[in-house]
Amino acid sequence: MKILIYSPTPTNLADGVGMQCRRLAEELASVGDQVQVVGSVSDLPLRRYDVVHMHYVPFLYPGWGAGSLAQLAALEKRGPVVLTVHEARV
Repeated sequence: MKILIYSPTPTNLADGVGMQCRRLAEELASVGDQVQVVGSVSDLPLRRYDVVHMHYVPFLYPGWGAGSLAQLAALEKRGPVVLTVHEARV
């Protein structure tokens, strides 16, 4: 499978979201999937993926998450989107 992981935080930081994205990419690659991790819509490759995994952290976007709609629209052009919601206060 070709998988794109969109992480709003850098994967080299010691934070939960970045670490989860990095570990997920490593595990998927270890079983033979083609995985790419990006952190910005401007870094999106011009290709289609079997799955696009967006790590959604509402408090990182303006309007308590509504500011992420532009990113989501761009990601949807690359393939079907799956969300992981990281919410500090549910």
